[in-house]
Amino acid sequence: MRPLLAAGSYPERGLRVIGNDLQSRVVPEIPVEEGTLRGSAHVEIVRTPTSVSMIFSVDQPYAARQHESLGFHHPKGGKAKFIEDPFKQMLPRYTAALAKIASF
Repeated sequence: MRPLLAAGSYPERGLRVIGNDLQSRVVPEIPVEEGTLRGSAHVEIVRTPTSVSMIFSVDQPYAARQHESLGFHHPKGGKAKFIEDPFKQMLPRYTAALAKIASF
């Protein structure tokens, strides 16, 4: 069976561009003490024979707590909702880009 979405396809490249854009917006907002949390942010493209998806993650055990805890203070920079806020801000543009890619 031939994959419907080959490596390097428009959807894959589009998701990679979106993921990299999101990462560039998220990283400056990630709380920093030593930089470990910021350094763990990454984009992964996952392909199957019938689909392609993008996973953006900040890969530290304490990432979720830092993201959700609005009462934490970050004197060295960053804030809570460091993924959610940039994603919500860019969602209309990301949706429009994906719709355009899907029409190819």
